[in-house]
Amino acid sequence: MGLLGGLLASSSASYLAVDVFKIPPELQQEARVTFLILAAAIPLVVVSAGLVGLLTAYDRFDLINLVRTPLGISNFAAPLVVLPFSHSLIDITLSLVVLRVMAAVVQAAMCVRVMPALANGFSFNSADVLALFRFGSWMTVTNIIGPLMIYFDRFLIGATLSVTAVAYYATPYEMATKLLILPGAISATLFPRFAALHQIDPPATLKLLIRGWESVLVLLLPIILISVVFANEALLIWLGPDFSKNSMAVLQWLSIGILFNALAHLPFALIQGAGRPDLSAKAHFLELLVYLPLLWWALQAGGIDGAAQVWAFRTFLDCLLLSGIASSIVPGFSAYLKKTVPRLVIVVLSLATITLLHDLTSKLIAAVVTLLIFVFLTARLQITPAVIAMTRRKSLRGWTNS
Repeated sequence: MGLLGGLLASSSASYLAVDVFKIPPELQQEARVTFLILAAAIPLVVVSAGLVGLLTAYDRFDLINLVRTPLGISNFAAPLVVLPFSHSLIDITLSLVVLRVMAAVVQAAMCVRVMPALANGFSFNSADVLALFRFGSWMTVTNIIGPLMIYFDRFLIGATLSVTAVAYYATPYEMATKLLILPGAISATLFPRFAALHQIDPPATLKLLIRGWESVLVLLLPIILISVVFANEALLIWLGPDFSKNSMAVLQWLSIGILFNALAHLPFALIQGAGRPDLSAKAHFLELLVYLPLLWWALQAGGIDGAAQVWAFRTFLDCLLLSGIASSIVPGFSAYLKKTVPRLVIVVLSLATITLLHDLTSKLIAAVVTLLIFVFLTARLQITPAVIAMTRRKSLRGWTNS
């Protein structure tokens, strides 16, 4: 699969550089070589995902994070180390690929340590492969459609607007999506419990689902409120007036979308744990049919601000569909949603109102009102100390789904 992906990407290098991203002629050769380097790295990335999957199956999040943490830091540090010697995108990309190679070698050694039988070599069994494809076909659909919805907006922005517009959009996107580490850790913690309990103890499954939903809400909503209110000030201090002017609304709308995306982690984990990836795949396919034409229209009508608004709407639709599916799997969740969702909608509308305000005083007043609504929303939530302790303990080991 990695080789096929690499061949496809390498054959598209010139097309991407010239026709899709419309890169200036003087930079096209550098872009082509960069795309080829990235294409060569695709098989390695695919294999690394399998290695991490094996370590996850053995609950060795400690080993995963021994590699993932320095790798994540190096992804930002390596280009800074290269810049004093070269401003070539080729050299920067090579530095990142070398890091991936080193990480894969270490992960392979860890896998052999966890499962010594791997040192005896590998064999290809067509029956096992067919069984794997049958079991994972719907997961594969989700794993194709999901990244397509995540990354297609930047491809389309580059194709219809400019590479500069991609920078103004991608930078706040990267800022906002880092918040998904928290729901990723919580859903990774609860996923095996969903798988074990959903059939034998539905009430316990419902309790875990609600506790996870409430934990995400309590942890993230205050952070998102700050992000929406102070988007302009944060971008101004960090990146200057140009980014603040062009990216403020993008950061605000993406932050609102992150709230829905974070809440959707829990029903998605439940659906996967219940062995029904076909349902989530169908939901994602439906989202794709709605999202792509809306994104195209929004870019023409509102530029990157419109793209961010449509992205937020897509995450709302995703949360709505997955929560509805989860309600069909776990009796009682629909009753919880009927009580919680109307209040959550009021909070989100308050956040959307803040995006229309420009002076800091008005935004602070609106933020206080939103915070009061949030306190009312969470006043009756009962997140037990045991759930908090469990999440904290496993979050330290389980930051693998971000």
